[in-house]
Amino acid sequence: MFDLLVRNALLVCPGEVKKGTLAVRDGKIAALLAPEKAAEAHKVIDAAGCYVLPGVIDGHVHFNEPGYTWREDFRHGSRAAAKGGVTTVIDMPMQNLPAVSSVKILQKKIALTAGGYIYVPAGQGGIKFACKQPARLLLYKQKYIPLPGKEPYLVQGNVKEIPFAEYEGMKNVFIKDLLPKDIAFDMNMHILSFEPGGCHSFVETHVQEHGAYILSGEGMYIMENEWLPIRKDDFMWFGPYVPQGSYGVGRVPFAYIYSKDCNRDVIL
Repeated sequence: MFDLLVRNALLVCPGEVKKGTLAVRDGKIAALLAPEKAAEAHKVIDAAGCYVLPGVIDGHVHFNEPGYTWREDFRHGSRAAAKGGVTTVIDMPMQNLPAVSSVKILQKKIALTAGGYIYVPAGQGGIKFACKQPARLLLYKQKYIPLPGKEPYLVQGNVKEIPFAEYEGMKNVFIKDLLPKDIAFDMNMHILSFEPGGCHSFVETHVQEHGAYILSGEGMYIMENEWLPIRKDDFMWFGPYVPQGSYGVGRVPFAYIYSKDCNRDVIL
């Protein structure tokens, strides 16, 4: 008795392709049987017209994680590989050295270092940290708004490896997005950085409640028509419909990390 029989398959063997039955026991190929050979199994798959071959080894992939996950990442790259019959991949070095050639290197690459961040979607059981030295952790949680047919996924990266882009065309205000612009995500995390004298182009008001943690520098922030001085390590929380805006002061960039809802209709 086998666990699985794949019948009527075109079996790709060394030097030939032949019709037959592939038998599996305990998760391993147990036998290649002739089409007329009788056999029993707990499960039978009719693979008529389909090729069955050993898992393909892709000796050159660039998963670009951590740091360049908008190009490719482990989750999407490995799932796409498996979908196409690739069961082993070899990660090649590019910007994200070293290449993942051992479990030890993989564990090192997924470790959070200074500037590192990780997004864990709802329903994935959370995350456990083990620090080898004193560290400061900013934890941000909010209720996920699901979208039928779409699922967000775990994202890991480092803010030091994400380039700034001009914010609203201004030459002295810059932004970087930490999460993908994927409709499965109902929010994003951003870092907004103001050169000294840089400012919001207008005082804005929106329905969302959200927080902001000051990463560097000093600035002035208007909330409910009152200008408040803020500086590194301060935290702010904005209620809905609160007029807000800021500008940078001092000698170094004024930067903060904050959340913004996206990709969902506002519930009033």
